[in-house]
Amino acid sequence: MRITNQIMDNRFIAACIFTAAFILCLTGTAADVDKNKKDGGKKKEQGKLYGQAVFPAEGRISLDEGTVEAWVSLDYSAGTTVIQDKSNIIPMIFFNFCEKVGNDKGKDNSDNYAGTDARMRLATFQNRRMVNYLAYNCSLFNYDAGESTLKAMRYDLEDFSWKENEWYFTAISWKKTGAGYDVFIYVNGKKKETAFDKSATTQIPKTLKDHLISIGSVSSAMGAVESLRISKKARTDEEMEASMKNGLSKDDSTLFLFDASTLTSMKKIHQEEFKNDTKVPDKGLFVGPYKTIKGKFGKAIQFHE
Repeated sequence: MRITNQIMDNRFIAACIFTAAFILCLTGTAADVDKNKKDGGKKKEQGKLYGQAVFPAEGRISLDEGTVEAWVSLDYSAGTTVIQDKSNIIPMIFFNFCEKVGNDKGKDNSDNYAGTDARMRLATFQNRRMVNYLAYNCSLFNYDAGESTLKAMRYDLEDFSWKENEWYFTAISWKKTGAGYDVFIYVNGKKKETAFDKSATTQIPKTLKDHLISIGSVSSAMGAVESLRISKKARTDEEMEASMKNGLSKDDSTLFLFDASTLTSMKKIHQEEFKNDTKVPDKGLFVGPYKTIKGKFGKAIQFHE
């Protein structure tokens, strides 16, 4: 494994060990709705419901190579204590790629479905030491560190003096190589990059018809997204600098673009209607509340009212 930008310092190792525990894809699925019901309606007592945008993954992402870029904002600052009754929490998911659950998952026995657990996520975390950070988790690659397997990269929000309701540009990228994957995480002009080994346990699906892409989460979505773009290539530094300067728009490398205009054609449902067998239409499904607010370059989507 090749490391650049001093990524394997002690803080990074600790972060990777911790975030690997969060790689499961239940967060942001219908399982969260069921959990909310079982906990006695705790979120309703707190007066806060959250929203989630869900799309079929087929045709919107390539696992061989790609970049996810987004203009994002949080409801809290780097020094804010978000934790209440949990030791670790995920306040905001900006991007999530995972396998479907329940009856909506394909049932054919052909070679099209490989029984994969391929997944990827860009989200914010707060750990028991009250440190807020942004982490890029992925099951496609890893680094064997003895007793632990590392599958993540991170930036502490303090690295950017992250402030509530301000806008930040972030990107993650992956590119398959002979030995594994070249990977980077990028925030407001700062970049960490490394080369991970290919995961020996994750099966790569032949199609993505049994996978979903989601933004936000019905469990917690303490933030907003102005735009999110998925590309079929690893974007260059120059291209990301242009995205920081001009915002995100479609080009020849774009597989998917999410912004406020996407909401018009999406199906809208309430949280209690979101089940494991809920069909996700090609134009997307928005579960729960949202609010259109002012973003960096135009309108943005806040994932709660």
